[in-house]
Amino acid sequence: MYIVQGYYGEAIKDALGLNKKEMRGITRLCVIPDDLLHTIPFETLNSATEEKNRFLMEDYSVAYSYSADLLFREKDRSYDIPCLGVSTQYTAGLSKKSKNRRLLFGQENLSQLVLGREEIDRGAAIFAGKKLLDQQATLENFYTSASTARIIHLSLHGLVDFDDPLRPSILFDDHQEEFVLSASGLYSQKINAALVVLSACHSADGKIYRGEGVQGMSKAFMLSGAQTILSSLWSASEASSLEIMTAFLQNIQNGKPNDLALHQAKLDYLANARPSQQHPFYWANFIIIGELNTHQTPFFPVVGILSAFILVTGLLLLLLLSKFLFGGRFWR
Repeated sequence: MYIVQGYYGEAIKDALGLNKKEMRGITRLCVIPDDLLHTIPFETLNSATEEKNRFLMEDYSVAYSYSADLLFREKDRSYDIPCLGVSTQYTAGLSKKSKNRRLLFGQENLSQLVLGREEIDRGAAIFAGKKLLDQQATLENFYTSASTARIIHLSLHGLVDFDDPLRPSILFDDHQEEFVLSASGLYSQKINAALVVLSACHSADGKIYRGEGVQGMSKAFMLSGAQTILSSLWSASEASSLEIMTAFLQNIQNGKPNDLALHQAKLDYLANARPSQQHPFYWANFIIIGELNTHQTPFFPVVGILSAFILVTGLLLLLLLSKFLFGGRFWR
């Protein structure tokens, strides 16, 4: 793990063109990555030494954007629903239905989201919001309410397609014949939300286009009008997701900007998690994409961090993380 020793400090200084003294006032970073760097959670970059293991996240909050233009799209928005939460208990035939639609292949199977309803219950309690649960969690009901919701919170299965940018999907209640929200279907919808929380695996993933970024569900929600997206880079642990999402939403309700709310939620998780649950696999999957609340604390855009040693560092980090992406209980 010491192979990335000290890299993040040099990376940030190089990207910002600042010396150590000038960096002292910066606590918020917005990364606009390119190519494979879209797959890397930069906050896990490590300044490990034999005495101490320190993540970039311990010094900075980190958010992401597909482009500089998408950082500053603020417009007047009005809402009737403070928070719309959606989760369901799927049928036993969900995997077969998904394979019939060529959304799943081979031996892949989708299990129940055991803690999904509790996550939505907690979020709705924080915001006094509206819930669509189980057989109410239909695409039709979602479309009816989504356009007037300030926060959309989906605790559902997510599927990714790395070849076709129109096929990444989120699965709603499959008691209905139409239960698949695809990226292509979302482009025709009007989503006005200030924040969309995609507590679904691989919701930040998709086909990568050089210069345009990842084309998947997060990008689809943003192009449909959503202001900011919280999404997941890989299949998450339900147990850690529950704690991080609850803390994040409470921080939002308390007035923290989106990136700082997630940053604090992760720090709180690490402070309370067992050592075996502190690996980045359990918490680094969630990222903030899109517009930032910049009126409280200044942030610094880190555009196109493409120096060779950072690319190598990121790929090494990705390889180290990849062996933890399979197995265990409660995976989305």
